[in-house]
This record gives sequence, structure tokens and C-alpha cells, in this order.
Amino acid sequence: MNLAHLTLYSERLPRSVLESLRDGGDGVGGSWWKEPSPFEAAAVELAAAPLAEIMQRLRKAYGKEAELARRFPHDAATRAWGAAGYGPRLWSPARIVAKSFQHTWEHGNSILRVALFAPRDLTED
Repeated sequence: MNLAHLTLYSERLPRSVLESLRDGGDGVGGSWWKEPSPFEAAAVELAAAPLAEIMQRLRKAYGKEAELARRFPHDAATRAWGAAGYGPRLWSPARIVAKSFQHTWEHGNSILRVALFAPRDLTED
């Protein structure tokens, strides 16, 4: 579930903000959190997919974030996260990607605990 959540977050939030900035917008209008989006239901649905598929989508989303962020001048900024009450008022594209990494790191403990300690059928090994 954590990997599905991270995948959808990275596919939607940072990407929509960065694409809005790239296209001359302010980054706020492209933010998916303003949509009536059933994020949790989509994450539950994706969590049922094979792990390899989820990881492929997550890697692709991270790569897209980095690719988009590299295309901006140093002074590019958005109020997307600031408008939602997340820290500073202005966010650079690099800070958006850093925030996405931080979000991944915050889920890392749960992901590692599941990977290491989840009950499994010992007859599989």
C-alpha cells in the first residue's frame, strides 16, 4: 500500500505542479489536490497490482520529476505547496523534487518493516 501511495503521489502531485510551471502556469492550478480525486481508492486498487508493475511506475514517476525539474531556471517558483500551508510560500522546482524524496523517505520505515518482518509462507523458500 505504501508503494502504491508513493507511486500515485509522484505521478500526480509533483508532476502536475512541475508541468504547470513548464507550461507557463503558476503550479497551483495544476495541483491534483484541488480535484475531487478518490486518491485512497486508487491507491488500494494499485496496491493489488504486481510489485514489479508498481515499482516500474514509481521509478518512471521519479525520473519524470527529475527530468522536469532540470528544465527550469534557478528563479522558477510556485506557491503550490505554500498555498496549501506546507512551509515556505515559494517553492523552486528543485525543492518540489526534494519534497517528493522526503515524502518517500517518510514512508521508508513502513516499507522496510513490511519487507523484513511481514508474515510469509515459509514453504515458498
